[in-house]
Amino acid sequence: MQLIQGFQPCVTENSRVLVLGSFPSVMSRSNGFYYGNNRNRFWPMMQLFFGGSIDTVEDKIKLLCASGVALWDVVQRCTVVNSRDDSIRNIELADVEGLINRYRIPLIVCNGRLSYNLTVKNFSRCAQIEYAPSTSPANVRFDIEVWRKLLTYKE
Repeated sequence: MQLIQGFQPCVTENSRVLVLGSFPSVMSRSNGFYYGNNRNRFWPMMQLFFGGSIDTVEDKIKLLCASGVALWDVVQRCTVVNSRDDSIRNIELADVEGLINRYRIPLIVCNGRLSYNLTVKNFSRCAQIEYAPSTSPANVRFDIEVWRKLLTYKE
């Protein structure tokens, strides 16, 4: 199985929260940007919290910049079957610590359990790390209030 490359981080100097997913889904990879499944709750949630449009990738980037939220995945390269986190193997981690240090981001919000486990295991010294329930449509335990509290974080 061939290693698949994830996305580059979406981050600005104004980012104060880094949302870390595990690895882009098949739909995200085919669409070329984070949370590309139309049923994923991430973009509607961001729009609810911060306003703005989420119609295009450019709109989503503008929304991230305006909200102070950065996006990346803790896994930079791996092998994966479809979009299943439990099938991710041959993991090459992203340089989360380098990104946190460069942009001085104080809070990492992990989108789902795999992201949280990998981040705590490998990057626990570089920022405050919080777990948030996955925004995936497959997650029946999604809790928007946890996300609201974390994404509206103020130092």
